[in-house]
Amino acid sequence: MVSFSICMPLKIGTHSYSDLDRLLSLALPSMHRFLNPAWVNEIVLISPKGDIKAIKRALRHERVFKFRILDEDSQFTSGYSQSGWTKQQILKLSAGRYIDDEWILTLDSDVIITRQINESDLFVGNRAIPHLEQQKNHWGWWKASMELLNTPAIVTQDDAVLGVTPQFLHGPTLRSLTEELDLAAGTDNWQIYLMKNRPDWADNSWTEYSLYWCYVLKNQLQDKLYSNAKNTLYAMGESIWLKDHWERIHDGRLDRLFSPTSEHVFLLVQSNIDIPLKDIIEVFGPRILEGQPPGLSRRRKLPFSPAAAWRWLLSNRKK
Repeated sequence: MVSFSICMPLKIGTHSYSDLDRLLSLALPSMHRFLNPAWVNEIVLISPKGDIKAIKRALRHERVFKFRILDEDSQFTSGYSQSGWTKQQILKLSAGRYIDDEWILTLDSDVIITRQINESDLFVGNRAIPHLEQQKNHWGWWKASMELLNTPAIVTQDDAVLGVTPQFLHGPTLRSLTEELDLAAGTDNWQIYLMKNRPDWADNSWTEYSLYWCYVLKNQLQDKLYSNAKNTLYAMGESIWLKDHWERIHDGRLDRLFSPTSEHVFLLVQSNIDIPLKDIIEVFGPRILEGQPPGLSRRRKLPFSPAAAWRWLLSNRKK
């Protein structure tokens, strides 16, 4: 099996439930249950300096996965303010510079593993499984990326292209991409160059994945790096992208999401759609940690705080 590292931007912030809460109560328990730790060299968290002490304290009991926590300022150009989303994208593009592995899996704290991951779900030989989808709803991302890389018409509106997080990114290719952007930046570095070329309207701007995939296509690396055996990592149609998706959750949908025979292995629950974390834990917690959950109509109440979820994880972890 090809080993890899995981890259995850993470901050505590000021919201009711932070990235750290979601990591401890859902994302990490799902990794413990469904991901072979022997495949993962390390999980690298990139966090604000002021959050690092609390994150280290929260992870002090972790013995399954190796964590490394980096100060995001050490990887990010100072003196040029940008939104959290833009900063996260640049930190992911920088991953090849602070992670030495050939393959890097990008994750966010709102990504949950839904079933036991087999080797063939991630790699075929030495080639990674990409998540590809139609990009016609975000054509602006691809136009902006092609312009920055001077690669007109390398992507068309009918092409299947790299989707969103989670994705496998090739470390050496990431480094080559940022080196090319450095050359294009002139007197600036590549990070400032990207930030200066980011319109206010996000749908007309580059993203980390559109830039990376255009660079892969430009250099004709797609068949060398990625398998065409399958093109699904996460549940695109069944993930919780909007609040009304959550309001329509039911046992049948949960059965599909957590089916041991599903094509996908990841589920996304958007962290910015104002769903109380305790409600998400109540629905998904039994599926992650017990395997044979009660139905929605008769499920146990799980009055979890993130700390209680962590204690439950420790007491219910399979030996």
